[in-house]
Amino acid sequence: MGAPCRRPVPGHRRWLRPAIRSVRILLEAGAWIVSAGVYAAHIGYEHFRIRSSLHSTALHVAFGAAIGAFGLAAIANVHSLLTGTGNLRLLRLALLIWPLITGVPAYVVAFVFTAVLFRVLRRRAAIAGN
Repeated sequence: MGAPCRRPVPGHRRWLRPAIRSVRILLEAGAWIVSAGVYAAHIGYEHFRIRSSLHSTALHVAFGAAIGAFGLAAIANVHSLLTGTGNLRLLRLALLIWPLITGVPAYVVAFVFTAVLFRVLRRRAAIAGN
């Protein structure tokens, strides 16, 4: 004879759901914070260390964001193939779309952020020079 079927009791581990939700929100927020830190560090490196122009800094940072988005799209495709879920046509299209929808805004934000940084530092140097 086989083992008896154990059905979950209604409300079983219901107390765990809010904790799991909280951890998930915390991990997502942490990922956003780490991403913003890497983004800002890349801008700082391009601006202060390499002394790149505004356009070059924004282009390099946007390219980094686009590579990350392409990697996520590639992983989504692999996951879909392994699990047999998802719309493969749309996921293949994501290989092109995700880098574009992250790279273009990343370029604009990096360009504006670097321009403001450049202007603030130039003003500070002018005040210190007087």
